[in-house]
Amino acid sequence: VPYIKDFSERFRHCIGDLDVRLSYTGINNLRQLIKVGKDRLEKDSRSNIVYKINCVDCNASYVGQTGRLLRTRMREHK
Repeated sequence: VPYIKDFSERFRHCIGDLDVRLSYTGINNLRQLIKVGKDRLEKDSRSNIVYKINCVDCNASYVGQTGRLLRTRMREHK
């Protein structure tokens, strides 16, 4: 439950007779305000992936795995 000054205290008092334990979270926390992690890579710039290529002439498909960049592996399929 988000912690809201005064309201949370009154709410806790109202449910005091129930066998319920509340856990509060902050409404705004630093993690939500600051971008965490790295920028996303373009799909063809990823490595160590499993990929699927659909045939343009029929319903067949090919599933492969590579540790190299996907763009490098895709060039080899042509």
